[in-house]
Amino acid sequence: MQLTPSTPWLRDSRGSTIIQFVLVLPIFIILVFGSYEIWKLVHLKRSLEAATVQAARYLSIEGSHLDKYPEDWEAYAWTIVAQELENEPLLQDELSGGELWIEVDTRFRFGEPRCPGEDSKNAREAVDRAERAQFSVYSELRIPSPIHIPLVGTAGNLTLTERHWRYRECGPNTLPTPSLP
Repeated sequence: MQLTPSTPWLRDSRGSTIIQFVLVLPIFIILVFGSYEIWKLVHLKRSLEAATVQAARYLSIEGSHLDKYPEDWEAYAWTIVAQELENEPLLQDELSGGELWIEVDTRFRFGEPRCPGEDSKNAREAVDRAERAQFSVYSELRIPSPIHIPLVGTAGNLTLTERHWRYRECGPNTLPTPSLP
């Protein structure tokens, strides 16, 4: 039997739409659910960044009133970051099995960030004093399998990190005001 275009079932186009739908549906499902999961991951990263900035800002302003460096600084930073992340209702499922780790350190490991002195003999001394007032808050969040895309599988554990550098607020200059003639 030879198939020719005049055969009735070859000319019948009923059902071609369902075939196209079946072929496109898996790709569409992957795109829709995948974009939602990627959005949640980006939102989690942005929330971690915002929380780290808030912790660094608090330590920049209130750091001189804390007792021990770095223990108290890290405890306050951890509390601030944890509270900021808990305020995100969309991310509670991802954060339930996560581990949060916070580190506060200074550039070149100078010890506690301290305000620079008032006198500087040259530009290099001023830069050294400014570097001693600088510190960073480093946040690391480990979460288990945050991405669940249908038909693709899941990712392994994921680690999100964020570091924010700040300067310790030192208040007004204590230099004597020059007297006017």
